[in-house]
Amino acid sequence: MWDGWTYGTVDYVGVFGVTFINGKRRERQLSLSPLVDASRDAEVHIAMRMRALSMYNKNFSMVAFLVADNCATNGRIATQMELPLLGCANHRYNLAVNRYMAVDESELVAVSSLMVQLWHASNAAELAKYTDL
Repeated sequence: MWDGWTYGTVDYVGVFGVTFINGKRRERQLSLSPLVDASRDAEVHIAMRMRALSMYNKNFSMVAFLVADNCATNGRIATQMELPLLGCANHRYNLAVNRYMAVDESELVAVSSLMVQLWHASNAAELAKYTDL
């Protein structure tokens, strides 16, 4: 299982191993490191995971499936590793909501822009003169 995030211009990836030992689930963080290669392609991610596993004398033959977001890179990683990808349910839900709301994109952008403007104290004070909002 892994997840990635970006801070500034640096991409980080956390890799976790999940196993069952004597009927109990165990989770261990195997690595947390930046992607040092400027490329974000599947091969770079696979190499990072191989290094993480090798530190524990493990290899991909011990991996039953992958758990990650439903992005193209993760799909390619799963395909290249010939493993099933269990996508994140929250990510699938977010994708579905975005697809549903796409027809109203221009209105949503306008409302979002208006809400940002209303955060400014002077604009909020002006609005308060005309409404209880």
